[in-house]
Amino acid sequence: MRRFAGFFAALSLFGWFCAAPAWAEPGEGRADLLARQLKQNPVQVTDHEPRAIPEGAAERIEKALSTLGEPFFAVVETSGLYDMEKARPRELIPLLHDRLRKDGVYLVVDSSGSGEARQYGGSRPVEDAWRAARRELPYDADVVRHVELFAEILRAPDVNARIEASRKAPEPEYESASEKRDRAEMTALAAGSVLGGLAMIILMSFTSGRKKARR
Repeated sequence: MRRFAGFFAALSLFGWFCAAPAWAEPGEGRADLLARQLKQNPVQVTDHEPRAIPEGAAERIEKALSTLGEPFFAVVETSGLYDMEKARPRELIPLLHDRLRKDGVYLVVDSSGSGEARQYGGSRPVEDAWRAARRELPYDADVVRHVELFAEILRAPDVNARIEASRKAPEPEYESASEKRDRAEMTALAAGSVLGGLAMIILMSFTSGRKKARR
């Protein structure tokens, strides 16, 4: 038996490698789950952190993509798109297409609009249109507005010209939440100073007028 111990150990190790390919393909199980959900509804929006995605997002996204006149499948998540344990959007989209076996426009994005767009069975410049929408929108635009503009760009009479124009347009200025708050406070302070100054001028004029009247 000792003579065959090494052989059986090697055979078991070989069987383990053959039976465990799941970790070699990140997102396999996730793709299966999402594909089942997409068969029921072509737009899937995660219910985690609901504040990150506006109310009625799924309905608005479906309405926007319906204007393209072809099948579409969209997955919107709030975070974790680039988690090392998950397939990245560029990797997940082919997995979803493989399971659904349907051509059309595929989107895998997060609540900020970061992610990927791809088309199967067509020649529309969906990847360029997705990037163009991102360039045209302010940084704080939500994913629904991003999808709506994406669909609008693809419906443009000359979509390539629209995409090229977005490349030449200046990048929108980024303003963080703290910068917005500071700007609002400075505006309020300036307005208060102006009103205070006007009130002081009026009061001084009134006082001066009364003194002259007494004289």
